[in-house]
Amino acid sequence: MPIAESFNRRPWFVTVSVVVLAAFALLVVPISYERTVGHDVALTLTGLNDDAQTGDIARELKSVLGAEHVVVRSTADAASSAITLEAYVPSHSGVNAEARAQALAKELGARGFAAHAVTTPRREHVSGSVYAYAKDLVIRVDTDGKSADQIEAEIRQRLAEAGLTNTTVSITDSGKHRKVMVKAENHDPSDAGQGNVELQLTKDGHPLFEGGGFSVNMKKLKRTDGLSLEILVNDGAKSANVLVPHADTMTDAAIQTSVELQLKAAGIDAAVKVAGGEVEIEKQQ
Repeated sequence: MPIAESFNRRPWFVTVSVVVLAAFALLVVPISYERTVGHDVALTLTGLNDDAQTGDIARELKSVLGAEHVVVRSTADAASSAITLEAYVPSHSGVNAEARAQALAKELGARGFAAHAVTTPRREHVSGSVYAYAKDLVIRVDTDGKSADQIEAEIRQRLAEAGLTNTTVSITDSGKHRKVMVKAENHDPSDAGQGNVELQLTKDGHPLFEGGGFSVNMKKLKRTDGLSLEILVNDGAKSANVLVPHADTMTDAAIQTSVELQLKAAGIDAAVKVAGGEVEIEKQQ
């Protein structure tokens, strides 16, 4: 039955009025909340007394994180000495600070250094609308003892509580690999905000993908000059900011080639598939 025939006119207009009023309240009612503005990274090396090596590792950390500065602090007691390298990574940089810091610590360990990395979110208390909060959102979900279906349901609930609708969540387990996909759509032409939604899955109190992992954050932005694809891909310590302008005028093959070349330039080996303008990127096994 067509939708127009399933409602009479009066209830239909009442429903629309309620939605408009709810949307208006969502935009203007001020609330206070915390948002993550960046991450502080502390890389500690014990038993390192060589200033030249310390300087080399500090420069390596700065390069890996894309940080502006690295502060070197030293501590010592009767039992041992330690060097801690501290850096700050702002959220707008698009860098997965946790993954890169853990990957570097692992790499340093393989080279014979005793290294340990800790990443701490830096948050600020702000006041704004409920809608602004929903678009600058960190979703934390503990996976301990939960099935894929239960995790999916919890993610959907957190999104809904934040006012994000029209979302799709799917989790697929294959052996030791877990694929998590979260898709949110916004078709409001008056909304120019791009927002930032960060998903953090934990197990035993630690990030599920600690020490690496492969993640894809994809946005389709409709601009005045056409549709643009913006894709952030993180693969351990490597990352790529892929941009495909005017994607709506390109063939699937052309989009795929553009994405593949940009990933290859960043040193990321991934499988890219494009069908009907929809892009899928997966880590090569």
